[in-house]
Order: sequence, then C-alpha cells, then structure tokens
Amino acid sequence: MKVNQLIDRFTHNWPQKLVCFVFALFLYLFYHMSQVDRKTIVIPLKVYDQGEVMLVSNIPSSVKLTVRADKNNISSIKNSDFTASINLNYLTESGNFRVPVVLVVSDSISALDPLEVKMSPEVIDVTVDKRITKPVSVEVQSFGETAHGYMLSNISVNPPFVNVTGPASIVNTLDSFKTSTVDLSDATKTFSKRVSIQNTNKVISLENVSDYSVTAEFEPVISEKNIEAVKLIPMYLNDRFEIVSEIPLFFARISGPLLTLESFKPEYINLNLSFITEAGDIEVPVNFNVPRGIEVVEKSADIIIISVVERPEAVEIEDRSEQSSSMLPMDFSFS
Repeated sequence: MKVNQLIDRFTHNWPQKLVCFVFALFLYLFYHMSQVDRKTIVIPLKVYDQGEVMLVSNIPSSVKLTVRADKNNISSIKNSDFTASINLNYLTESGNFRVPVVLVVSDSISALDPLEVKMSPEVIDVTVDKRITKPVSVEVQSFGETAHGYMLSNISVNPPFVNVTGPASIVNTLDSFKTSTVDLSDATKTFSKRVSIQNTNKVISLENVSDYSVTAEFEPVISEKNIEAVKLIPMYLNDRFEIVSEIPLFFARISGPLLTLESFKPEYINLNLSFITEAGDIEVPVNFNVPRGIEVVEKSADIIIISVVERPEAVEIEDRSEQSSSMLPMDFSFS
C-alpha cells in the first residue's frame, strides 16, 4: 500500500515535475559553467628517437591545448606545466606509423578540480628510417685570387673525412661536405687555418665539426718569355783591329717564375773580344747570363763568327817599325 502511494506521488503531475527537474539541472550547469574559464596554450612537441630508427618526415613542431578550470585557478596555469612528446625509440624498422602524442601534466595542475585538458593533434603520422653512421669526404671551400705571379699548388683538409649519423636514405646519398670558406686573396706562402664543417641538414648530425684544419700551399707561376732583338756589343777589342762583318741580333726563349721573367729585360749582351790577337774570321762565344731560376729553352746562337782586320794605320806603323829595325848603322870618318 505504501509502495503504491509512493508511485502515485512520483507520477502525480509528472510533466510539471519533469520540467522542474530539467530547469534545476540547467541552473546547476549554468552555475557550474559560470565558475569555469577556458585557456588555450601552445607547447613544443618533443621527439624521442635515439633508438634504431630516426624521424625523416615533417611533423608539427607544437601541439595546442585547450584547458578548462576554475576561474580562480586558470591564471596560474602556465605553458611549463605541460610537456608533449612522441616516442619512436620502440620502433625498429623503417616505414610509416601513427604515433600517439604523450601529454604530461605537472602535479600542481593535476590536483585542480575541476580540470579539463584537450590536445590537438592527439596522434601524428610519422615516417622513420634506419639510423646509420658513415664517413663522408670533406672538401675545402675557398675564395679569392692568389698574389700576382703565384698559384695554388695544393690545398688539403685534415682529417679528410667526417662521420655522419642520420637516416640511411639520406646518409647514403651524401658525397661530401664543404668546409667554412678559406680566403686565398694575395697569398704567396703556405699557411694553415682552423675551419668547421658546414651542415644545413637538420636531420643528420656530424662528428667534431670544428676540429678541422686546412693547409694551402703556393708556388711561383712558371711561364715562358721570348727575348727578341738583343744587341751584341763588342768589347775590349785591341785598337789594332776593327770589325768588318755585321754583328747579328740575338734571340732567345726562356722559362722560369713569372715575376722574374717580367723583370728580366736584357737590351744588350757584351762580347769579350780581348782574346783576339790576329785578324781573320773569329769564333766568339755569346755568354747569355740569366738570373737564378731561369732556364734558357732556346737561343739563336752560342757562338757567332765575326771578321776582324787590322787597321791600315796600324799596318803602316808596323811596316815602318820593321824598316827601321832592318837598317844597319854607318860609321863616318873625316881626314
């Protein structure tokens, strides 16, 4: 009987009672929501890939959090109270995977009530590849012109290789890495310089990128030069003689350091005729002296022939001398 009465009371005017219940629930939710505020936070996304594979695809650098909490507490919530990350260390094969984003909330924030946190995105598509380490050659990057008359004979880097770690699909395509630039402007002597290795690919890492040295070696530029129309000047010929033949011009081709060749401009060569003691066709050596380091590749003559005759006045003097020496002394007597 009592149960029936209870049911009758519950069902009596039930439409009005339902309306009152819904209205009361609405008031409760409205009050509750009026005490809760919302805040949007963007935090960086960390990637843990120190295992057998590495991330090779582009992924978001951050995630967005929508935080709902009591108005009195919402201002105390900071970005540093959250960390978001994906963990790839458990993967062992290359391929495409969907990886959940792990959100960690600080203990001080976790204790808040009410607290609601929504994260976007919650899952990220990633492409990973096997991690390998491989030595790759290093090339010197230089600029500038050496000093005039000098050339770069050799340039080297030590060590000549750098160990590269990264995804196999990328590392296996690498041929070389370049050093920071080395200035060769106006250089004439060998020098060494500390350099670093340039790496613009964030997916790969290089070992000891600053522990490199470049040595540049220089040497004079070797060239050739034609020596043309040099006069041969007779010197020290005895006054008894005179030259009756034409003395030719001298020609030569020389080789050596460019700067020395540029400054070597002979206009004449002296012929030493002091050894001539009689007239005739005389062989005279042509002494073509060149600076140290210069090589005579070709020359027009080592010896020239000149015709020498005695001067007429010298012959006449000689004849008179012979005549006077042949005359006998005469004695005169008077009685």
